[in-house]
Amino acid sequence: MGQRIGGDELGVDDPTVGLLRVVVRRHPTPSKASGSQQSHMVREEGLEPSRPFGHRHLKPARLPIPPLARVEENRGYRLFMGLRDLERAIERGVDGVLGRVFRAEVSGLEIAKRVERELEAGARRGGSGDRVMPNDIEVRINPVDVRALGVATGELERELLLAARDHAREASCRFEGPLRVVITPTKDAQKGTIEVFATTEHAVPGIPPGTLVYPSGYRLDLAANGAEGIVLGRDIASDVVIEDDKASRSHARLRPSPQGWIVEDLDSTNGTRVNGFRTSAQLLSDGDHVTVGATTFLFDAS
Repeated sequence: MGQRIGGDELGVDDPTVGLLRVVVRRHPTPSKASGSQQSHMVREEGLEPSRPFGHRHLKPARLPIPPLARVEENRGYRLFMGLRDLERAIERGVDGVLGRVFRAEVSGLEIAKRVERELEAGARRGGSGDRVMPNDIEVRINPVDVRALGVATGELERELLLAARDHAREASCRFEGPLRVVITPTKDAQKGTIEVFATTEHAVPGIPPGTLVYPSGYRLDLAANGAEGIVLGRDIASDVVIEDDKASRSHARLRPSPQGWIVEDLDSTNGTRVNGFRTSAQLLSDGDHVTVGATTFLFDAS
């Protein structure tokens, strides 16, 4: 077996298989002129050129990657609020179309779901790291839908308030002010639509939020009564008059503190109880039951 080397070809002779020729094409060494000609092949075609194999070295063909644009916080906030406004506008438009086509009537369940959704959309982190939800809620619906509900507006407001309160508790959220739900009948709202606006209204400066819920369901805003608090008892001069023979004339006091609201027994005959346990003074927590004589109130930390 012999070898033949000549010019640009390398051949191998094998008598058993005849002539096997392996051809190796030798490219001439590029000159400076040809090198400059090849450099023109690199064009601004993105991160990867359309013909990567036309480059002797791919790395110079890569274009520098510009740094990511920084979005300012206030710009992001404006964008978020703009999207929320857009979502509300779309909801109003869709609800209006459905209401006209199907003659749909607004139900209490629909209103409650919309209120819960607005609470979630407006939730944020408070100063202590916990989640805070809006506490001032306005529901706008058409007067025709209000009449179709078949229930008094005040009763529906109380039911929605309780539903909003329960939703906040389940979500481990709190309110920074007294919870309020108002239904506003207005002809500006299209028939079959529900418009909910949820905002945060802070409590009186220096006084923590708190609500005393009567057995009848009436809600007394404790912060609105000032820093001196309120007195509960049978005496007509009491802030909360209790028609209960087991209650003393001046039975108990609720007063604000930097940590929250405190209930104090005023040397009553039958004592003051929190969640069934007698106490002389105790810091109240959200959902506590305060019993004065034989009358039990609910404390809401909002």
